[in-house]
Amino acid sequence: MNTAQTINIITQESNSLFSRLEYTIDFIDNHPLKPLGLQVKLCNAPLATGINLYYGKEKESNIPAQNYFFSKNVLEKHIYLNPYKLKDKVLYAVELEKQEKQEFVSEMKFSFDVFETIFFHISRFEEVFTNENLIGQAGWLEESNHILVKSLIQETPVVDEIIGSFFEYILKVPIVLNSSYSLSHDVDILTRFSPPHKFLRSLLASLLVRKDLNEVKKSIGYYHKMITHDLPDPYNNFNSLLSQKFTLQKKTLYLMVGGNSKYDNKYKITDSLINEILKLAEENSYSVGLHPSYNTMSNRRRHQDEKKTLEKILGKNITQNRQHWLRWNWEVTPYVIQESGFTFDSSMGYNKYLGFRCGTGYSYHMYDFRNEIKFAWKEIPLSFMESSAIHSAKKKKTSVSENMVAFFEANTYNTHIEMNFHNSNFDPTLQTGLEIQDFYFNQLKSLIE
Repeated sequence: MNTAQTINIITQESNSLFSRLEYTIDFIDNHPLKPLGLQVKLCNAPLATGINLYYGKEKESNIPAQNYFFSKNVLEKHIYLNPYKLKDKVLYAVELEKQEKQEFVSEMKFSFDVFETIFFHISRFEEVFTNENLIGQAGWLEESNHILVKSLIQETPVVDEIIGSFFEYILKVPIVLNSSYSLSHDVDILTRFSPPHKFLRSLLASLLVRKDLNEVKKSIGYYHKMITHDLPDPYNNFNSLLSQKFTLQKKTLYLMVGGNSKYDNKYKITDSLINEILKLAEENSYSVGLHPSYNTMSNRRRHQDEKKTLEKILGKNITQNRQHWLRWNWEVTPYVIQESGFTFDSSMGYNKYLGFRCGTGYSYHMYDFRNEIKFAWKEIPLSFMESSAIHSAKKKKTSVSENMVAFFEANTYNTHIEMNFHNSNFDPTLQTGLEIQDFYFNQLKSLIE
């Protein structure tokens, strides 16, 4: 192994947005795939110790400067995701011109601007500066228009792969770290069949929307056993859900406290069942976060009022946030999170795809384009959600179970996977619910431990 303790990035590139390069180098220097004892830092001249890498437009530079995402505030040009080879790996650069597959690096000369590509993904540049016509229901760039989704590589942590390969090539040592995992549950709905009118509504949905007579029969049979007290409501599965014995350091339960849209108010935070759930959460080492209502993405006061309400019930500060439906307004939401004093957010995921929306699964400070600095809070990217697995399985024409297993098996190393399972998707009257139950209770443990 190379014994150098520093990688010195020497650059004389200077513009008003130099802070973006500084932010990216800081991200790399704090990345979990960086070997212990190593430091990556920016310099304006070569140093006598360590490895010196030159970054700039000059031909002799080790890393070419594209000078677009570090100097522009708008996405004016068409961008391409170009493949580059490193042994048996394929890495992807975000560039302004289409390139055929070529080598990632040769004799310490990298083929593309590694730093701008990383910044593009982790800052969510394409979303912040997207055309308003492409904004979907979630409030940000429609998922199908994300460059990773369009290129069918959203299930690959492209940033983590670039950084691992960067260190691997420079230090001549394999970078292989077992992936880490964290678990969360968004509680959007407490019960399916109670009060009784919800049972009738459920039957109508099965008949009119899903047109599934078998599902109707199962629902009627389950409801009969529920009213005779032989079975609980199918959504009231918290005892088994929260007590599953995963050896994870971080587990979070996200609760809602209100809202003013048809997507909110499925339960009251004062419901007696909430007390039972909070007791189970504490017994099983879960922390509690806020799952703010549908319209909070653009409403500071509502967002902050909901945080205060939940803090009053818990009797302590809340540090974790995840937007309902992952709704996000880039001009407002990240600043609300900052002003409200959250330490973590975990909204950067896909609603209909499994995968790494930010290119990385590891937590990091997101970028504040308004002030050209990093936010104080950290993002925990949401790369796996069982409801997304249901949607993407339909696209792939595979079973939900096979889809989930394949995602975990493909990401065993060199990333982090934040998982989210809704209590309402374990419904035993639905085939997808049975598959999710089997995966969560019988398969997941062997995949992550």
